[in-house]
Amino acid sequence: MKKRGLEVLFSAFILLALICINPMPVRAAAADPLVIVLDAGHGGSDSGAKYTWSGKTYTEKELNLKIAEYAKEELEQYVGVEVYMTRTSDTTVPLKDRILFAQEKKADLYVSLHNNANVRSTFCGATVYYPNYNYKKAIGEDGRKVALQVQSQLAALGLKNLGVTYRNSEDYTRYPDKKLADYYYVIKNSKLSGFPGIIVEHAYVSNSSDCRQFLNSDAQLKKLGIADATGIAEAYGLVKGTAPTLKTAENQPDGSIELAWTVSKQMNGYRVYRRKVGTKKFKLIAKVKGRKNTDYTDDTTDEGITYEYCIRAKISKQGVTRLTDESNYLTVTSQVIPDPSEVPQEGEQIPDVPQESEQAADVPSEGELTPDPSEVPQEGELSLNQAPETPQEGNEYQLMGVGILGTSEEIAECTKKEPLRNFLTAFERNCQRSYPQLNTLKCRKFKLYTKLCTLSTKESLIYGRFFR
Repeated sequence: MKKRGLEVLFSAFILLALICINPMPVRAAAADPLVIVLDAGHGGSDSGAKYTWSGKTYTEKELNLKIAEYAKEELEQYVGVEVYMTRTSDTTVPLKDRILFAQEKKADLYVSLHNNANVRSTFCGATVYYPNYNYKKAIGEDGRKVALQVQSQLAALGLKNLGVTYRNSEDYTRYPDKKLADYYYVIKNSKLSGFPGIIVEHAYVSNSSDCRQFLNSDAQLKKLGIADATGIAEAYGLVKGTAPTLKTAENQPDGSIELAWTVSKQMNGYRVYRRKVGTKKFKLIAKVKGRKNTDYTDDTTDEGITYEYCIRAKISKQGVTRLTDESNYLTVTSQVIPDPSEVPQEGEQIPDVPQESEQAADVPSEGELTPDPSEVPQEGELSLNQAPETPQEGNEYQLMGVGILGTSEEIAECTKKEPLRNFLTAFERNCQRSYPQLNTLKCRKFKLYTKLCTLSTKESLIYGRFFR
């Protein structure tokens, strides 16, 4: 017997060590919210336990509802959590409907909030029930981890620690694998629904000391609700945080949009979302690393299009990424703005632009870009008409004197529908970024005078020449 007792003690120690090492229930490493359903026990015609001490009546259904409300308020301060309640008023809700509600909300955890009672008024303290390990063992393990954390928080308030436990069916009800089912309806049917369910018995309504110390005021009930929420948060590795505020979304001269937002404490990055005004779905356009990196320039806009932006902060912890709610929305239109110094003034002569059928002048106007003579295609190289419509795979292309615009695959994607127009639009966007000394108007002017005239198979370049 003594040896057997030592084996049990050693096994318990190993189990406790494993819980401490990995206190978080198993969930997919995704940005999906953690859905928690809080079930305030009893309600309506079912008052639950009811006792009067020192002239004050303690009704369990009322206590349970207030604790649930405080727990919800606290849980909603954590990032990536959705909280629902099976009842929000003094109404009768059948046990079956409570579980169906949790199923509809696609719950990850079901928490039934109660207070205890016993014919012996000396009984006091808190305990938490979790699923047994029969059938879907992982759900039982997850439930126990949450129960341990909640029980620890309640004991820290001064409640007698009655520990965590499970209760098996007493009428030999079985799970589908023929193993003994859980006793409590909500725990058993939560497991059958695919999520852990626990029952928290906060204190004994039948004990005057518990009522006086822990159930006597809203402030005391709030502490119990916060303890429940904190235990759940500890079990799932949750972090408190708020959504950032999108401060500005400003159009830049080149048509890009510059965004800036506030810092979100405890976060370690941000997600930038955009949609065209008039559409419903936001699209993720950028992932920004670091809590203090609170600006981003969107250079993938199309001129003349009005966009709506929002930001979400993110936290990655214990292999799970969670996102805050969306920030406020800001709307802005992408517009390329000419440099006022380059706009012709009244009375100023505007140089003639050669017509498409005319040959371009041999000598470009002062200030315009000119090809390096050594790079002008030589006789025998492909002409415009001979050049393939789609650039060859693996080559890099550039407009002469402007810098690389992208690989052949990127240029091919750009030039699918109207090769010349689309490629030149892309050039206008990149010209000033590649050559800051050129203002917007000069970039635009160079675009107007440029055609893709030759693809050199030798140099793998796309050359530009001056004619319209």
